[in-house]
Amino acid sequence: MMKLYYLQGKRRYMTKRINKKHPKIDKQIYPSDINRLYYQLPDSEILTIYERYTKGATDRFLILIEQQQKHRHEMEKIALEQTIKQGIRGQNCGLLLTFTSLFIALILGLNGHNWLASIIGSGTVTTILIIYVLNRNPQSYIK
Repeated sequence: MMKLYYLQGKRRYMTKRINKKHPKIDKQIYPSDINRLYYQLPDSEILTIYERYTKGATDRFLILIEQQQKHRHEMEKIALEQTIKQGIRGQNCGLLLTFTSLFIALILGLNGHNWLASIIGSGTVTTILIIYVLNRNPQSYIK
């Protein structure tokens, strides 16, 4: 048994094939109709057909979507925490390298290598300032 339904407000048709127990729904999908959102709730027509043949199907769809959303929020939270930890590690490494470089410049300056000490010291400070400014406002400098 095959029926053809027109979805209101949309220029496409939905066919419904019924095999003894459960309906099989085939929808034509056009590239412009694809929604970029993940795990979107099916159309109300599809939900009513599923609910007619399987009691509680709508509730199961909603529970599935809620569980997926909860999982996605947990994954985004973990990713955000890891990004923050990575930023802190990068700042700590930069601070360690800066102090090491400035300490080497101080030792070289005290031993009479003033030009080399000034090149290393000023290069370090300039590099740190450039990195700080680029991290504060990266869009205006990077094109």
